[in-house]
Amino acid sequence: MVESKPHLLSLEPTVLEVGVSEEKCSLLANRCPRCDLVFFPRRHFCTRCCSPELEEIRLSGKGCLKSLTSVYEKPKYAAVEPPYMVGEIELPQRVVVYALLTQCSSEKLKIGAEMELTTVKVREEVQEGKHVTVLAYAFRPSSVQTKR
Repeated sequence: MVESKPHLLSLEPTVLEVGVSEEKCSLLANRCPRCDLVFFPRRHFCTRCCSPELEEIRLSGKGCLKSLTSVYEKPKYAAVEPPYMVGEIELPQRVVVYALLTQCSSEKLKIGAEMELTTVKVREEVQEGKHVTVLAYAFRPSSVQTKR
């Protein structure tokens, strides 16, 4: 019996576009064509010029770590156990993404480190008879190589 790969779903489909594999995921944002301002998460209108004509874009999966902190208290409904790290990653599109930081320790991670988009498994479930893996976005140091 051949076991099929679980279907991948995004925990936040308006933010994370899941591809055919975990490596093929993208963050979704929008950009104002009038003033070139980029929004993540997406907005309904530009906060600079009030234009409702925003276009959807996919953000770069690489960025620079601007700040980080360790979290020791578990929020209600959290999928991760403390302690864990969150940080601000500035992407080339001049937008800052707040995200869970994975596959690193606070002692080894430095401000200015190159980071890349990755995913974390939130849960597995069965929907309409199919195995589904629900993913959320996170960032890890670019130098980390993982086997999936």
